[in-house]
Amino acid sequence: MATAPKVQVLYRRTTDIFFGFLPLLKTEAKSYNLYSAPSATGVYTLLRSGIQNEVDKNYKNKVTILVKDSEIPIPFNVRYFFKLTFVDSLSIESDINLSPVTTIYPPDVDLHFEAEEQEANNHNFGWVEKNQRWEKILINEDGKLVVDASVDIGDISLGNVKIAARPDGTTVEYVLVDNQRRVVVSQDPTAYTRIRDFESHISVLPNVETIVLSYANAQAFYIDKLVCSGSADAKFNLKINGTTIETLRNSWNNRNVTFDFTDRAFNVSGGTTVTVTATHTEKTGQDYEASFFGFTYTY
Repeated sequence: MATAPKVQVLYRRTTDIFFGFLPLLKTEAKSYNLYSAPSATGVYTLLRSGIQNEVDKNYKNKVTILVKDSEIPIPFNVRYFFKLTFVDSLSIESDINLSPVTTIYPPDVDLHFEAEEQEANNHNFGWVEKNQRWEKILINEDGKLVVDASVDIGDISLGNVKIAARPDGTTVEYVLVDNQRRVVVSQDPTAYTRIRDFESHISVLPNVETIVLSYANAQAFYIDKLVCSGSADAKFNLKINGTTIETLRNSWNNRNVTFDFTDRAFNVSGGTTVTVTATHTEKTGQDYEASFFGFTYTY
């Protein structure tokens, strides 16, 4: 069964919230139900049922939901939590326990909105913990930062990107967008460190899944991409702590394949082991190699 989408905040005002989410196929879901709770673990109460699987073309083909604080109601100084379920063609509702949680901050700390215009939804907002506020960024179709993420202490401009200065005016802060397109802010430019690892395995036996690369780091890190190749056709599995998350195959006319996360920098927690395995069906042993590219980021 498909997984219910996570609702996103398109805008948050003092009295209402405008949610949006990328819908499932109509063959998978005929409608959705929105639930709310005062804590992330629940109990979740049905807030809106029978939300039709119809997109709002003004918001990049997302299904949208307008919820007023008074409908719940949301206390002014606390966070609130939301989950979405879907109902399939047999009128069976998905398991709410499998639905991702969306956190809504009170309007006194996260007030922001987007004008209801066709291009307005290009804006994304990132919650910056140390500033206790949302900061607005503009991202292009490739997920790259286009314009500013500003804070109250003033800013400087580098081309069309504004980067906030430190309160003492001596060192600029810099902005990084993580794999969920949230702004991450740090006052230490040296905290961003590139990672690169290369490993190879000679004479991989036929029909034996063999690890050709293994990488682990005590610190949390991001995966940009892994490039794999070999002397014969093979199936490459990318695994996180032994669980396969993606599979690619090379061929005689394309020996190199890439697990590419450069548009969404895949974040993994400290102590996680990333492995790439290769399996082939040739009659003799074959040689395979893989390169890992990523970075650590401390803030």
